[in-house]
Amino acid sequence: MKTSKFRLCILYIGLAVLLLFGSISPATATINATHDVNLEEIQNLLYQYFQLRYEARKKNVIPDLSQFVAVNSERANKFLSTETNKLRLEALHVDKNDLEYLDYKFTIDIQSVDVKSQDRTVTVIVLENHEVVFKKTPHIVSKMNNLIHQIVLSPDGQFWKIIDDIYDDYLWRAIRQTSIEFIESQLNTPQSIPFASYPAIQQNKVGSGGYNRSNAVQFARTWYNSTYPGFYRFSADCTNFVSQAINIGGSIPQTATAPGVNVGWYYVNSSQYANAWTFTPAFYDFVVNGHWWVNGPEGVVTVIQQLLPGDVILYDIRTGSETYDHAVIVVEMTDLGNQELFPLVAGHSPDVNNYPFNAYNYSRTYPIQIIGY
Repeated sequence: MKTSKFRLCILYIGLAVLLLFGSISPATATINATHDVNLEEIQNLLYQYFQLRYEARKKNVIPDLSQFVAVNSERANKFLSTETNKLRLEALHVDKNDLEYLDYKFTIDIQSVDVKSQDRTVTVIVLENHEVVFKKTPHIVSKMNNLIHQIVLSPDGQFWKIIDDIYDDYLWRAIRQTSIEFIESQLNTPQSIPFASYPAIQQNKVGSGGYNRSNAVQFARTWYNSTYPGFYRFSADCTNFVSQAINIGGSIPQTATAPGVNVGWYYVNSSQYANAWTFTPAFYDFVVNGHWWVNGPEGVVTVIQQLLPGDVILYDIRTGSETYDHAVIVVEMTDLGNQELFPLVAGHSPDVNNYPFNAYNYSRTYPIQIIGY
């Protein structure tokens, strides 16, 4: 087995396409006596694969990935079928939410190339990053970083072809938690929880301690694509990141540590923390219902239009299950015209900044206004 680390950058602006190659090793890794791994061939394949996906999103059409996928491979056939169905759902969501790309720039960081001689495959670990302009927010550049792809290739005739692309964006997580059929049914009626359905909301309620919203936003913008020193980055890191922004940036103090993880809101290290710090359902319960604590964030469920920078949005892909699957922090309420204010968010898993909040709105949103502690 041989591994290689190199960087492939693809830049697209308007109609101009520019390939930028960094430090690339010219070496090849041998699978057998007759078939070598040509890194340049793999780079070109991955460029064309991602380029097609981005162009399709710009036009909001379902890309035909078959030209890049191996034939006569059960694994490849399964990948092509499931990925096409996923992209079909994505196109439906894009159409309903004005999330087509008006312009885009993306880079691919190839972290490693792992050659397995025994099954004649190559596994490439790729970090996808982009800056895009959405149709919904044409005056905003939205960023996404560090989306990991595990792309498996196999020789197909004279060329390398893809047999799998494993990645964990929000839609794929939602599909794995439910099903493609369920997500498709929800896309017909995405909506926020009605304000009137929360009679216990006290619109004039104010926490006993202040919340530094601007500093919380600054923290989120600074650390959206990296890890704050002293904190562990979990595989699902969205709520951990939101808690850090509220605590470190927003100056809302943690509760005292407790003997059980089901109480309080605190972080000590990667093995000692409260559930409310890292798990989205527990975060909701603490912030909205746990107001007897001296410290920790206090909030109320509101409506999207009443959010402020520094507030939080939770998502519930299962529709009313109150399991809450994802959390982001609002970094801007941007003006779309016609007196419509629209939240832009930052978050981890995936790492985003200035992203339209409805990029994750496959079911219901729970806007939470942080009112202090």
